[in-house]
Amino acid sequence: MLHIQPPYRLETVEEVKRFIPPHPNERQRAMLRFAKNSAMQIVKPPILGLLPRQFGIDLREVTMAARWIVEDIDISSGLEDAVSLIDDERKHFLEAAEGLHDDYFDVFKRIIIAGGEYGLKKSGTKSQEEPSSAIVSSLLQDQSDAYDLLLKALRRYLNTKKDIYLGFLKRSLSQICAFDRNKYRLDHAIMNRFRSLPASSSLILNDLHTLYIERLEKLKMEMFRPHCHHFLLSAKNKITKISLPANVKRNIIDVLNKVSYIQDIEKARKKIDHLHTMYQERVDPEVLLKSKGIIENFFSKLRSFDAFFKKTYSADQIERLYKLFCVNLSMKKIDVESITARIVFNLYPCKDIHDFLKGDYSSDCSSSSAKMASGHLLNPRFFNIRIFSKDKWIGCIYMLDFSEKNLMIIDRIQIKNDVGLLLYNFFPMFMKQFSDKIKVRKNLKILAPSAISNFRGIQSSFDKYAKNLPRMKFSLENSESLFESYHQKMFYVVG
Repeated sequence: MLHIQPPYRLETVEEVKRFIPPHPNERQRAMLRFAKNSAMQIVKPPILGLLPRQFGIDLREVTMAARWIVEDIDISSGLEDAVSLIDDERKHFLEAAEGLHDDYFDVFKRIIIAGGEYGLKKSGTKSQEEPSSAIVSSLLQDQSDAYDLLLKALRRYLNTKKDIYLGFLKRSLSQICAFDRNKYRLDHAIMNRFRSLPASSSLILNDLHTLYIERLEKLKMEMFRPHCHHFLLSAKNKITKISLPANVKRNIIDVLNKVSYIQDIEKARKKIDHLHTMYQERVDPEVLLKSKGIIENFFSKLRSFDAFFKKTYSADQIERLYKLFCVNLSMKKIDVESITARIVFNLYPCKDIHDFLKGDYSSDCSSSSAKMASGHLLNPRFFNIRIFSKDKWIGCIYMLDFSEKNLMIIDRIQIKNDVGLLLYNFFPMFMKQFSDKIKVRKNLKILAPSAISNFRGIQSSFDKYAKNLPRMKFSLENSESLFESYHQKMFYVVG
């Protein structure tokens, strides 16, 4: 999201391709598929052209400086071996992170340079981005090249077990984990604790869990897909060359294509074993044996990827110790009970391909359903009002345009729960300003269902606000069945 400004509009397939990272997650890949197949079918409702492109809403926030902290206790009693392991991991991390700059993308340049010293060469691809995004393109290309080098080093290490590649991998991966990915900055707080506290402190253990369980797990998921793809191509090529019936080959390849992480292996194996069993009477036993060998070799390459990370960073031991000493000793600390201040939400009425991911930004249920996301976008009445706090997309207002009946419906207001942020007297302050901005005709009514949000704070504020509001009958059409308001028969008149 570095190369576009709020409200993050993505109108074309090419814009989507430039927006998503080199190693997109499943949701981003689904958005790209939708863009390629259905972007031309998106219809913007008539009312959208009459609304302001952007408007601000003044609210009051009550911030509670609350955070979950781990109690600092000494865990050394009777656990000398555990403390020794923690100390070794701490020392290695400090050594790896020595000299890192605060710039997140600088670490990838370091990895590329270091990779060259070990005979690991990056792919010679050059970005085709437009000049206006050339800098961002270069940074993302560095990240992609660094991941490529790390995967090459991992494959070499797994094949040769040479310590030279192990050292490069552990140092490089530790350097990436040293950065707070939410801020794209070096985590100085962890660095300072590692330098000042003893290895027996539960805070050091908690930080190791952050580095090598939470952050490393995200990094593993980003690296796993290209690692899997590398061996998947080889496995599929070999399957196509053996004397299996064509339909069996297709079914096996379909199963292999659905393996997206380690947890998928066992399910895939069962399906393929079933296919082998079905055809064992009609296929040469040697051919079946060869097929099983190809598939098992593919699975073993994926398992070795996961095993490497667990062994290299003592993940299982850190996880056990963390559950013992950190999870049950965490507590909520409130530093300042309440400070009331002014906050401005910037609202952008939109409807474009990026709304496929609207649930990811507002943390609601549509983030997990490609059917719902595409169904919303392809409905000609739907549009989304994106809510931004500063430059961060934090929520959505799902709208339905029935302006030919002089009605607009607020289907949902979803604003993700931010730790420490409470919106004071939200609906009375919000609704008056919101109504003034979107009532482009005097006779236009704004309706809202009784259940207006998945989030407790917003819903409870609306429940209080709606007590004295008038209501009216209205039924959505069958084509709106994917919207939460579909089952509502009575709506509040909120504007």
